[in-house]
Amino acid sequence: MGAVPGRECGSCSVCCKVLPIDTDELQKQAGVACTHCIAAGGCGIYTTRPRVCRGYYCGWMTMPDLGDDWRPDKSGVFINAPGSDIPPHFENRNGIELMIGSARVLDQQPFVDLVCILVERQVPVFLAIPGPAGHFPVNILMNDDLAEPVSLKDRPRVAAILAAMLGKLSECTFVPVPTRPSR
Repeated sequence: MGAVPGRECGSCSVCCKVLPIDTDELQKQAGVACTHCIAAGGCGIYTTRPRVCRGYYCGWMTMPDLGDDWRPDKSGVFINAPGSDIPPHFENRNGIELMIGSARVLDQQPFVDLVCILVERQVPVFLAIPGPAGHFPVNILMNDDLAEPVSLKDRPRVAAILAAMLGKLSECTFVPVPTRPSR
């Protein structure tokens, strides 16, 4: 899936920090800024960036319904394909992971609305938080717990469940990203 026409990363470099990359061209740990990130934001080698970077698009880049306020560095929400397997009871095999940088995001109505829309559409949707440097993020599937309050349009209950899920995530053990053996 390609980028929405006219949409560009600009000064956003969230993916350059949160994602682990282990290719022959580029290696970096999750939670560590790529060496090509520049202080003002963005990539210092954008026009010649590695293939792995050229081929990657976060959810904001590919979802036309999301406005400019959803760019990860503006919204505090990094939208990615989930690292977890989609449970078998989902007909839709394309899930979405909403990695938040702060608990404040859960209080924002646009975030709650997006979660509700995804649950209504039966898109497997995961709430995630980044791990410390060198560790994978942790996530939790939201659909099953949110199905009833979403169907009842009970936004306060949705928000309360999201807060409880964040609490569970905060107690999880982060798994280290395996490192490539030295050559």
